[in-house]
Amino acid sequence: MDGETMRAGELQPAARFQADLQRGGREEVVLDTFFSRWYTVEPVSMAWQQGGVDRVFVEKKSHIRHTVEYKSDTKAGETGNCFIETVSVDTINKAGWAFSSLAQRLIYYVPPKKMLYVVPMCALKESLQEWGKKFTVKSKLNENRAGDGYYYTKGVIVPLVELALLGKTLFCTIFNGKLVRIEDFGGVEEMMPEHNAPIKWQPLSLQNYGKQEQTKMIF
Repeated sequence: MDGETMRAGELQPAARFQADLQRGGREEVVLDTFFSRWYTVEPVSMAWQQGGVDRVFVEKKSHIRHTVEYKSDTKAGETGNCFIETVSVDTINKAGWAFSSLAQRLIYYVPPKKMLYVVPMCALKESLQEWGKKFTVKSKLNENRAGDGYYYTKGVIVPLVELALLGKTLFCTIFNGKLVRIEDFGGVEEMMPEHNAPIKWQPLSLQNYGKQEQTKMIF
């Protein structure tokens, strides 16, 4: 709600929570399908999820395991900024995912731009102090799931280009209903100064997609 109290006609807390779960579930399926080309994507227990781990990626050849946290941010497609949560619930001083996550990698998905930022979580944690000084710290007002009170979530508004500097940016598109990397078409991509700007890439050889063997892991 970004600092605003709930207005008449909005979803009630329980319904809004369920809607968020459904949307998040759809985007997790998109990411699972995308990364399964390189990794065996394993679900995790509720205990792992509570520690910020959403999936385990297992390299298909070496069997090396990577713990991963998914984040999806539609608004970042409009603003060019991401919300890095530092305080989850202010009333009980619960740390945000940026501090508490046990995952090795953050995968930050911006659906409107079809862009993925793959960031080592340790590098993100090391950047928090600097980001807190350089960028805006924002509080978001949230209503309890039961609808009987409010709490604030706090975080830093960080430009997406900062995530790109820490890890790897994947430029994607939709092909045959699936999220795929542009570079897998053999196209030439051009990194734009601002990551929320249009991406220039050419040429696309859709008929060649999938023919070349992809042996290099994302991370």
